[in-house]
Amino acid sequence: ANTAKSEFLASMSHELRTPLNAIIGFSQLAKLDNNNAAQQKANAQEINKAGKHLLSLINDVLDLTSIEIGRVRLNIQSIKFANIINECYQLIQSLAAKKNIKLNFSNFQCVCWVKADYLRLKQIILNIISNAVKYTPESGSVEISCHIRNNNVVIQISDTGAGISEENLTHLFEPFNRLGMENSNIQGTGIGLVISKKLIDMMSGEIQVQSVIGKGSTFSIILPKSVKEDVYMIKEDTIKIKSDKKQTKNISVFYVEDNIANVTLMKNIIQLQDDWKFRYAETAEQGLEMIKQDHPDIVLMDINLPGMDGVEACRIIKNDAQLYDIPVIAVSADVIKSNIDNAMQAGF
Repeated sequence: ANTAKSEFLASMSHELRTPLNAIIGFSQLAKLDNNNAAQQKANAQEINKAGKHLLSLINDVLDLTSIEIGRVRLNIQSIKFANIINECYQLIQSLAAKKNIKLNFSNFQCVCWVKADYLRLKQIILNIISNAVKYTPESGSVEISCHIRNNNVVIQISDTGAGISEENLTHLFEPFNRLGMENSNIQGTGIGLVISKKLIDMMSGEIQVQSVIGKGSTFSIILPKSVKEDVYMIKEDTIKIKSDKKQTKNISVFYVEDNIANVTLMKNIIQLQDDWKFRYAETAEQGLEMIKQDHPDIVLMDINLPGMDGVEACRIIKNDAQLYDIPVIAVSADVIKSNIDNAMQAGF
């Protein structure tokens, strides 16, 4: 039954995320409308906030499901931990500022190099720091430090929050268990730490927790140490487009998408740009014919389409001598790694 549940959620990822993208997108448009009354903008803000929260919950559930059925593949490499901390600081500082919480980030320039998956380790660190900020009372503090123990790197995240009881510590990594915080005004699912622990286990590391009621908690992430000489940077897949079109006006955008709500959203976004032109098709077959006629400056394409899918349509464009130089961007809620790899190989 658990396997069936996981397979169902994995296959439903696109369907679950798609309506939320529309909710969030239309609320963003409403906020950008200068003609909107103040109350309407406030309403749009609440829609946007709720949509993002719901999307976050769904992403957590789908992430946990992907790990459970073995769909997650890690890219283990040597990482300078300071780089991750700097990125996390930029993302978390506004949340901390709202509660007047002091963030103490130690100097990580020394020997804190770890063997881990860059994006997943960033996800883990961000989750634990976010929890520390969320559960620490106003005017408290959160400290992040890094040191070497034997042949491991120990990353510690300490807060001055309420602490966790011994009984609750035994249930800390149980999925959907919020340890009695269900009725609080702090949003959460009880999944983030479960995902973090499973990912750390996959990186041959471990998470340890120490806590004192009334004084705070310390989460220690222990990972294999690496050395600077081993490091290599993550190489993003990029496609260079040869084009002599440097103008930013009169840009023609063509969108292939069968969901009319998404088409309307994209059309409204494009129309925020002066003089930009927008056309669309609901199938890849129809889209290819129109693209050959119009030769647009850019093509946006859904992956899951009725009939021919977006990946095959992109291959056809890239194999056409008249069309190959048109940049084609995949716009999809189906973002598991295998689908991204297939899309990039097709020429997106």
